[in-house]
Amino acid sequence: MSVAELAGKGLAVVFSIYLIKIIGPENNGALTIAKASVQAVLVFVLLGFDQVGIREIARDKNRINTYVGSIVTLRVVIAIITYALLFAFFEFALGDVSEKTKIATYIYGIMLLSNSIQLNWVFQAVERMHIIAVRSILVNVSNLIGLIIFVRSEDDFFTAVWIIVLSFFVNVVWMIIYYIRYYGFPVFKYSKSFIKSLSYESMRVGFVFILLSMYNIITVQFLSIYHGDYQTGIYGAAFQIIVFSLIPATIMQGAFFPQLSQMSSIEDRNSLMSKFMMLNLLSGVLISFSMFTFSDSIIWILGDKYEKTSTLIKILSPTILIQYISSAYFSTLISWKREKLVMFANLAGFIAVIAINILLVPHYGFYGAAIATVVCELSVLIVIMIIFYNTLKRLHLETIKPLFLISLPLFGFAFLALDYGINTFIVALFSLIVYIFLVVKFKILNIQEIRNVFRR
Repeated sequence: MSVAELAGKGLAVVFSIYLIKIIGPENNGALTIAKASVQAVLVFVLLGFDQVGIREIARDKNRINTYVGSIVTLRVVIAIITYALLFAFFEFALGDVSEKTKIATYIYGIMLLSNSIQLNWVFQAVERMHIIAVRSILVNVSNLIGLIIFVRSEDDFFTAVWIIVLSFFVNVVWMIIYYIRYYGFPVFKYSKSFIKSLSYESMRVGFVFILLSMYNIITVQFLSIYHGDYQTGIYGAAFQIIVFSLIPATIMQGAFFPQLSQMSSIEDRNSLMSKFMMLNLLSGVLISFSMFTFSDSIIWILGDKYEKTSTLIKILSPTILIQYISSAYFSTLISWKREKLVMFANLAGFIAVIAINILLVPHYGFYGAAIATVVCELSVLIVIMIIFYNTLKRLHLETIKPLFLISLPLFGFAFLALDYGINTFIVALFSLIVYIFLVVKFKILNIQEIRNVFRR
C-alpha cells in the first residue's frame, strides 16, 4: 500500500502543481473556496462511518455486506440533502461570491455523491490495501492525463474541475464493481436499533472530523471575505503543499488503524502505538525541516506568480510535525472508541482558529491566516497530549529528542549550503541520505521491528 499509494499521491502532487501553475492565483482562489465549501458539507456525508465500519468489520468480517449496504444507503441520502443545501446557500445566502466560484462549487459538489459510495474503508477493514492503492493510482493517472491534454490556459478552468470530478466518480464505480464480484451485493438492514446504533457511533466520530474540517474552511472564508480570490489562491497553493506533505501520515493511519482496533490489552496497545508514533516522528521531523529549508524551490515549481507562497510554507512548516504527532493520537483513540475525548482537542483548535483569524486576517491577510493555522494545530496537540497521557500514561515521544539533535545541525547546514548557491537537488539528496544514516546509526529506528509490523 505504501509504495502504490506514494506512487498515486505522487501523481496527485504532479497534476495539482501543474493545475495550480496553469490556472493562476485567482482561479486557484475560486477552486480553493469551492473545495473548502464542499469539504465543509462532505464531513456530514462521511461523518464517522468509515472509522465505525472499519472498526466493526475488522472485528467481524461476516457482517461486511450489512455494514456496507447500510452505510452507503445512509450516505447517499445525506449527500443529496447536503448538495441541495450547498446550492441554496450559494444562491441565496452569499451575495458577494463570484459567478466563477459558484459554478466551480456546483461542479465540485458532485464529489459529495462520489464520496458517499466510495468503498476505500471496506478494503482497509479487510486489509486488502492493494485495492485502495490501485484505485488511487488510477484516479491520479486519469487526472494527470486529462489535465495535460485538455487544460492549457486559465480559460480551461471549468474543464479542469470537470476532469477531477469525473475521474474520481469513474474510479469509485470501478471499486464498487470489484466489491460486488468478490463479496456480493451489499444489504441494507432496515432495523431501527441497528441504524440508530450505527448513526449514533458515526455521529460521535463524525463530530471530531466536522471540527477538523472547519479549521481550513474558516481560514479560507476569512481570506476570501477580506482579501478576495488572489490572496486565497496564494494561501491555497501553500496549504496544498502542506497537505501533500501529510501523505505518509495518511498511509500509516490506513495501515495501523485496523490493527489498533483489534488490540485490547494495555501492553499490546502500548507496543503497537510505540511503533506507530516512531514512524510518524521519523517522517514528520524529516518533512517539516525539509519543507522549511527548501521552501524557496516552490517558486521554481509554480512560477513567479506564486512567489509569496515560499514564505507561507516556512510559516506553516511546523504544522507538519504537529499534525504527524496529533494524527497518531487521534487515530489511536478513535480505534479504541475514545472519540469523545478527541472531540475536546478539536474544540480547542476550533476556538483558537476563530479567535486568531479575527485578530490577524483582516490586517495581515494570508500571513495572518498561516499563523492562525499554526496556533490552531498547536492548541489541538497540547490538549490531545494531555488526554492521551491520562488514558495510557505514556506519550511515546521518546525518539523526538534524538531526532531533533540530528535534524537541527543537519538542516542548518543545508540552509547555509543553499545560501552559498549549492545546487538544491544535491543538498536535498545529501540531507536525506545523512538523515537516514544517522537514524540507523544511532539505532533510533529498529528496521526489523518495523518489518514485523508491516508483515502482519
